[in-house]
Amino acid sequence: MGNKQQKKDCQSNQEYITDITDLQKSSLSSHTKLKIDFKKKIFSENNIQDEQILKLSQALSNCTNLSILELDIWQRNKQNEALKNKIYIYNITRNNTITARGLQDLGNALMSCSKISNLNINLSYNPIGDQGILALGQALVKLTNLSILNLDLFCVNIWDQGVQVLISDISKCVQLQTLKLDMFYDNIENEGALGLAKGLESCLKLSNLDLEVGLASATQSQKRLRSKNNNPCNSNADCRFGQRCIEPKSGFKFCVGIV
Repeated sequence: MGNKQQKKDCQSNQEYITDITDLQKSSLSSHTKLKIDFKKKIFSENNIQDEQILKLSQALSNCTNLSILELDIWQRNKQNEALKNKIYIYNITRNNTITARGLQDLGNALMSCSKISNLNINLSYNPIGDQGILALGQALVKLTNLSILNLDLFCVNIWDQGVQVLISDISKCVQLQTLKLDMFYDNIENEGALGLAKGLESCLKLSNLDLEVGLASATQSQKRLRSKNNNPCNSNADCRFGQRCIEPKSGFKFCVGIV
């Protein structure tokens, strides 16, 4: 591979790919730490669509020893820079149009990467819908080593059914300890929010929770389902009005509700 397209990230010792061809031609099973920067225009096309995700997924499906993966499609989330050993899948430009079909391909690829422990996915502004969420959830269940999960699903056309399916799959990630979930400007109503809170109670080892979900029918003063890790509780009396204290099977308790 050409030196212009592949280099080392000095801080994380990750292989840094800026051209999809380099990844395709590499010894895929040898990768353990991989960074793919979509800002560097790794595809010749300006917009990332399902066809490009298929090419990427075909390569990733053979990266079976991958433990750290960063897919930086548009802009890195600076807030998470301090986290180690994480996976980024970033796609937050409105020009990108990844749909459920693209998520199915990407989900199939992730299933082959069973050594993943930390996963950060940002698919905001892509119309993946409930079918895309279903494909993502099915992939998460297969990641048996997953301990940290960050999902940014801002404005991706999720409905109540999709939320409930997703949290059901997340609760099956038995090693999961840290969860950050952002689903704002979607189509989630009270039924989906209640299902989400109930699903969280099934998480076996959850000890850190950062949750923000926008409710489609809520007023300006009551529009978010939110929980922060700095908002613990022993009972409902410790929570704000409209919240309730949930206790995942891990034993850690969190206030969750509309605030």
